[in-house]
Amino acid sequence: MSELIQYCCHVEPIFRQLSFEIGNIKVVHENTSTYVLLVVGNILLSNDKRIARERYSFVWHKVASRIELTHLHASIPTLQADKGQFVFLSLPGKHGSSEQATQTLAADKPIFIRDTKGTVHAIGGQQTVYLEASHQYTIVHLRDDAFKVRCSLTELTSRLSPYFIRVHRSYTVNAHLVTSMKGPLITFVNGSTVSVAAKRVKETHAALHKAVATSKNKHD
Repeated sequence: MSELIQYCCHVEPIFRQLSFEIGNIKVVHENTSTYVLLVVGNILLSNDKRIARERYSFVWHKVASRIELTHLHASIPTLQADKGQFVFLSLPGKHGSSEQATQTLAADKPIFIRDTKGTVHAIGGQQTVYLEASHQYTIVHLRDDAFKVRCSLTELTSRLSPYFIRVHRSYTVNAHLVTSMKGPLITFVNGSTVSVAAKRVKETHAALHKAVATSKNKHD
């Protein structure tokens, strides 16, 4: 928590120079008890130049006779210091800029799934880092959180975009959020890691690059 507070204080001056523009507002899921709204917009400099995309998910549940907001998820690129200036953290890889990658991930519709505690989550490419098998359950690892769903890894992977790659019997990874692969160790944008079998290193490396290139070309 102290690191989060320190980060927010560190980047607060840059937010004074930014403006936020709401683009599309869309109802992406609705039934008798749950209502999910997706808001996508732009982050602008003072000269109205767009520098990044922003994305928000709102989940309302009907409880008795009331409608309650039970989940709010905001997704904007991470800020980092670069030669005295703040810039948005680039997604790695040789397949295009961070903005191109963000647009690719934002273009894909999330899926909605209920966790073991009854909360409905939107699972998409911008925040879902990897999936981990846990017996008859799957643990969904986000950039800064995780939750468990009653669904097999195989079934959940089949419902996601093709850049979610099954690299191990226990792991499916988001190729767009991989920062490096050294030997069997895969490292993600949030610093977490998973390992693949040594005999599958070359195959996995090629699959990750192919997944990123394919999804980028799809949205060009």
